[in-house]
Amino acid sequence: MKNKQTRVGVPAVSLLQMSLCVAVLSWLPLEASAQLVPSYFDANGLKDGSDNAQASGADAVAAGNASVASGAQATALGSGALASDQNTTAVGAYAAAAKANASALGANSFAGEAGSTAVGANASALGVNATVVGESALVNGKNSTALGRLSRASTDNSVALGANSVAERANTVSVGSVQSVTDSDGNVTAPFQRQIINVAAGTQDNDVTNLAQYRNLAAALGGNASVNAAGALVAPSYVIQGASSAKVGDAFSAVDIWLTGMRSSLSSLDTRVVGIDSRATKLEQTVGATTTTTTNSANTLSADLSATTKTANNSAQYGSGGTALVLNANNGAGTVINNVAAGVAASDAANVGQLSDMQKALVSLFNSGACKIGASGSVACGNGVSAKGANAIAQGTNASANGDNTVALGAGATASFNGSVAIGAGAQAIADPATAIGNNAIASGNNSVAVGANAVASASNSVALGQGSLATRANTVSVGYIGGERQIANVAPGTLGTDAVNLNQMQASAQDTLNQSKSYAARATAQAMAIPRVYIARGDNSGIAIGTASYGGYGALGIAFASSVSQHTQLAVGASAANGGQLAIQGSGSFSW
Repeated sequence: MKNKQTRVGVPAVSLLQMSLCVAVLSWLPLEASAQLVPSYFDANGLKDGSDNAQASGADAVAAGNASVASGAQATALGSGALASDQNTTAVGAYAAAAKANASALGANSFAGEAGSTAVGANASALGVNATVVGESALVNGKNSTALGRLSRASTDNSVALGANSVAERANTVSVGSVQSVTDSDGNVTAPFQRQIINVAAGTQDNDVTNLAQYRNLAAALGGNASVNAAGALVAPSYVIQGASSAKVGDAFSAVDIWLTGMRSSLSSLDTRVVGIDSRATKLEQTVGATTTTTTNSANTLSADLSATTKTANNSAQYGSGGTALVLNANNGAGTVINNVAAGVAASDAANVGQLSDMQKALVSLFNSGACKIGASGSVACGNGVSAKGANAIAQGTNASANGDNTVALGAGATASFNGSVAIGAGAQAIADPATAIGNNAIASGNNSVAVGANAVASASNSVALGQGSLATRANTVSVGYIGGERQIANVAPGTLGTDAVNLNQMQASAQDTLNQSKSYAARATAQAMAIPRVYIARGDNSGIAIGTASYGGYGALGIAFASSVSQHTQLAVGASAANGGQLAIQGSGSFSW
């Protein structure tokens, strides 16, 4: 089919390109067709003035149908966006930043208190200095942080990390949830826990210990003590004087008390024997002891043209009903339609001349003082903003993004090194590269991350999580500060050497070791008590004695043999056995004059 000839013009463009341009220019007020406003603009949707954008605050910027920027130096971008207090920023359809220094980024996001930051569709930051990042995430507590879809931080100074995580105790960091979480579609996530991995060994009193330190503790106990695959301690087993047991300081203390008492008793033993000098014999006993420390497929093939349809080159083909037209010129490489008149109706084709006019208007719009687009792809929106570097983005009064691929969102936000990101009023990402999210958050160490209002990560490769948290040592994660420490809740048992250990693991280990230590002490005490003293009658040279004892639920049976090797010298040996078949042996000698 031949191409339809119209008035002389320029090549046509797609309806999608034209629609995009029309949608953008629909933001302009009615007067903009004649003259662009030099330093600000008010968006217009219905073109009757009923939903004009309003920028009533000093140095404020509003763009989008019915958007309102009523606070000083406030910025509202998007249909229905609201920035109602000083230094507030609202970006996205119906996003709202209600109190001073608040920032809301995302459709229906809400930053409701001073210094709060909400990033993500339907995200809500309802506490002073609260920070929330993630779709439908929520923070109710002051100085609290929630990161991840559907995450919740409901108490003051708390942090919820990861999708569906819930922090419901003050001054804690949660990486899971002890309760079910239901999303807007009715999907239910059961309670769960996460491991914290790649944890460096703790060196200070308030540091988290990792599994490697836990295993080192087990190794120090000896006796084949270890940590199994589930993260639980396998208690040690020691053999002392033939008795197998777990042994720690408490066990030694109990044994020492009884051995000391026995030595005192044996030392004062009267070995007076008929026929032997009646003078008191002093016995010296040496008792050995060992201590162990312990896609959408639409448009890929027309629904009206089957995959088996034969098409001829340099031809046009209509689909059934005339709803699809296929141009096959140039062996399918594409066909240029020339002499297309300027489209008038919504369903008319637009030509390149119309598109060029639109592009010129857009460039003029974005460089009118509200937003500027640089040649290298940088975007700067707001008063006093700076975006220097390829693909740099700065939005908010006095925001500064100076470096390739930097992002600065919020009044006074600064991202000053390649790849750095600063989100929130006054947020500072000033290292190479660093990430700062939250009101006045500062990330000044290389590769550091600060998340939460007033959080500071000043050391290299450090992370500060939560309002006011300070990370001042390299390669550390801080969840608080001196005097403002937080617990880390919902920690799964560690299984690798660099995993965090939770309280259940530590308590189970301590209790198991204590129980075995008590058993050892009771068994050893019963054996020591069961070894009897031997008396040799007049005229005899040797004697034997049998004894029994019970202590702490353990019974023991003992036997001893003594012999006079001369008039003044006597030797003795004894042994005892307790439950479990372990044998204890004792020897002694005495000399009298």
